[in-house]
Amino acid sequence: MDTYRIPVLALLCVLAAVFGMLYLRVRTIRSFLWLLGWTAAALQLVFLQASPHAYGLFPALAESCIQVAALMFLGSLSPLKLKHHDVHYVTLFALPLIFYSFLALFTPHPDMLMRAVMLLSDLAAVGVAVAWSLRENLLPPWFTTTFALVVGGLCIYAGFHGDDQVVLNAALAGNTFITALLVITDYNRRSPGVLFTVAGLVLWCLPAFTGPHPFSGTHSFAAIWLLRVFNMAKVVAAIGMIVLVLEDELAAHDEAKQNERRAHMELEEYARLDFLPSAAQEIAASFEPVCRAIAQYSRFARAALLLRAPDGSFAVAAYAGLEAATLSMLHTLSGNLDEDGLRQLGASSGVRFDLGRTTQADLAPLLPGTASSNEMTRPHLLRMRTREGALDGLLLLWGLKNPARALATEDILPIELLLSRLASARDHHLLARQVARTERLASLGQLAAGVAHELNNPLTVLMGYSEIMTEEPEPRVQKYAGMMLTEARRMKQIIESLVRFWRPSAEQTEEIQVEQLLRDLARLHRAELAAKGIELILEVQPGLPPVLGSYEQLQQVMMQLIQNAVSSLDRESGLPWRSAEPPQSRQIRIEARPTDGGVQMLISDNGPGFTDPTRVFDPFFTTKAVGEGVATGMGLSLCYTIVREHSGEITAWNREPHGACVRIELPSAAARALLDFVPPAPAGRHIRAAERQSR
Repeated sequence: MDTYRIPVLALLCVLAAVFGMLYLRVRTIRSFLWLLGWTAAALQLVFLQASPHAYGLFPALAESCIQVAALMFLGSLSPLKLKHHDVHYVTLFALPLIFYSFLALFTPHPDMLMRAVMLLSDLAAVGVAVAWSLRENLLPPWFTTTFALVVGGLCIYAGFHGDDQVVLNAALAGNTFITALLVITDYNRRSPGVLFTVAGLVLWCLPAFTGPHPFSGTHSFAAIWLLRVFNMAKVVAAIGMIVLVLEDELAAHDEAKQNERRAHMELEEYARLDFLPSAAQEIAASFEPVCRAIAQYSRFARAALLLRAPDGSFAVAAYAGLEAATLSMLHTLSGNLDEDGLRQLGASSGVRFDLGRTTQADLAPLLPGTASSNEMTRPHLLRMRTREGALDGLLLLWGLKNPARALATEDILPIELLLSRLASARDHHLLARQVARTERLASLGQLAAGVAHELNNPLTVLMGYSEIMTEEPEPRVQKYAGMMLTEARRMKQIIESLVRFWRPSAEQTEEIQVEQLLRDLARLHRAELAAKGIELILEVQPGLPPVLGSYEQLQQVMMQLIQNAVSSLDRESGLPWRSAEPPQSRQIRIEARPTDGGVQMLISDNGPGFTDPTRVFDPFFTTKAVGEGVATGMGLSLCYTIVREHSGEITAWNREPHGACVRIELPSAAARALLDFVPPAPAGRHIRAAERQSR
């Protein structure tokens, strides 16, 4: 009995135990396969030590174990699967090879049937090896295919001639040699782990070419001792693989520290961004620095932010590192991101969830004529949401720096935190603007009420004397008195508007069908607007709930907004931007859609937009020039007052590239009744304030 195997066996058992502890620490597929491989190598020595014979159960198990060990090492470095199947090539390669190995050493003289089965197993293993080598992997396919054909041809030739030991030696040597080459190619570094592993694997496969099996009795004393020395190569290879695992652990630890420092620096740079430099500056001014900071400090070289407008449309708010073609693609994308486009984006088969709230999207379905293979159609996508969870914007990221390193959580987390800060700042800015506007209007309302009270009595006297003077017989006096009376009455209307702004007149509430209200307005104004060359478009989605309020007041709001849009379109023909673009029809669009607990109405036009959307609801704010008609600046401020009276919200903004839009959100009748506890009047009755006060 050869006792030289006992020290090698002891060392392999110790090294297998070390692999077991390493696997419990790193838990990778490669370390697990290496653990199985060295466990099988140790079992081979156990089976060889248990039997002194060349053939039989234990030698067959020993040969099977050493082939399994070589296959585990090979499969750990070439984990390819069949196309369209979740089956590894190493599994298909191992089954016939292990079967052949067991039968070859189970009996020295197999019968014809067993020999035929062994030849079929040999052919199957060679066929799988050739198919495996044709796949693109770390080594070039031409080399692996040539190597597989040469070694496979040798195995088939030896198998037909019954030389089973040549078949087994060639298979073991070929698998071990390819594993050594894969180690060199995969790790691609000069380190002790690579050196020991490659040297051990190469020395391990050399005995396969020295001659027959050591148990055949034809070896010289020197050859046998040389084989025993080569057997120690297993220990060298095992030590090398342990060192490789430790080197990977150290490299991963160093990389984690570097990533932590980079993420810390990235967070510090993001923290320096000032989203609201001044109270008067729009938050949109902070979008460009955000994209530049992401492109400079994150793992991504290019970034773009698409912001959602109150009407649900998207526009490119800022970008960094993008070419003109990509920017044009983004403008096309923003125009296609309506509700259907968002659903199509979410349901696209090209979307996969990566890390946290980050997805990698396939934008090709939303960009006709663009191939999915285009890198710019597959950005990493982060969604910016409001406090209520509504989608408020999209951040698109391209150009992963150092693509060899996979994207990790620490690469995405700083960007997600930055985006959350940006969303919170945007919400805070909008809320602060709303509060400031409410306080400003309340102060103006108190001032307006005081001014109206002080002017009302002198104006009444002026109107009375003007009426008396109109009865004078002299025509000149009548003319001037009439002019005074007309202007005094206009001043009276302004004062009444001031009083209305501060203390709106009471109106009986009723359930109002918004669709009917809008269709009545469209029928009333469509012909008048068509005569001016303005197209009125009405889009009402089904299922609008009734709202609670005053029919006359809501009708007044809509008529004022339509009139404001008409005035804007009448002034837009001489503007520079209009003359530089192809002529297009002037349009006023009214849209209504149901929302959660209410109704949303959008009134938009394709005119020049508001000069200052933040002040359109201020009393006396007007853009009309002197002599351009009555310009009291009270129209939109009264709209604001009426909408607020109805527990609603009204917002104005400019659309891209031009145009204006006003959004009105009103609670449904059921929601309003819960808020106000005001019993509605019978549906369909329009009871005026004077009638209600006379009761």
